[in-house]
Parts: sequence; C-alpha cells; structure tokens
Amino acid sequence: MFSVGDKKKALGHAQLAVQYGPTYAINHLVLARAYLDLGQKEEGIMELQKVVTLTPPPDAVPETRADQETATVILRSMGVSPVPAPCGEPGTGACTEPKP
Repeated sequence: MFSVGDKKKALGHAQLAVQYGPTYAINHLVLARAYLDLGQKEEGIMELQKVVTLTPPPDAVPETRADQETATVILRSMGVSPVPAPCGEPGTGACTEPKP
C-alpha cells in the first residue's frame, strides 16, 4: 500500500524550512507547492514571487536560478506575471533604473 501523504503536515514542514532557511529558494518553492496543493492560491503565488526575487546565497547560485525558472513557469501557467527581480541583479536582463 502507498500513502498519499498528509498535505497539512507537509505545509508545516515547508513553513519550518522557510523559517530556518529563508534565503534558499527551494524552501519557498516547496512551501508554494504545499499552499497550492491545499488550495491556498494567494499564499502560493506570494511564495513563488519570493522565489523569483531572491538573491542567491553564494553556496546555491545555480540551484536558485533553476528554482527561479521553475517558479516563473508555474506563475505563468497560472496566468500570473512574475515580479521582476530588483534592478541590477545579475542574470535578470535589462535595467531601466540607473545603478547607484
């Protein structure tokens, strides 16, 4: 027999992961998916937007970029425009504001 898991328990674990590792995109991505699985669309979108705008910690740059791409795909599939990363962030494209 297979267990389908406890979505509320998963949400609690994901919330703890974000609490203890707020700079890691994967934690926010898992939390977003947990919210979406429970039908909490607004909370899920907010977490996905956080993923898109996070500055990667030095030990997780490639992973963060991959998680940001995943979050962008999920947001767009939901008909939501991703919040652009702050001006001057590496790898985000053009900047319309002058850099300080």
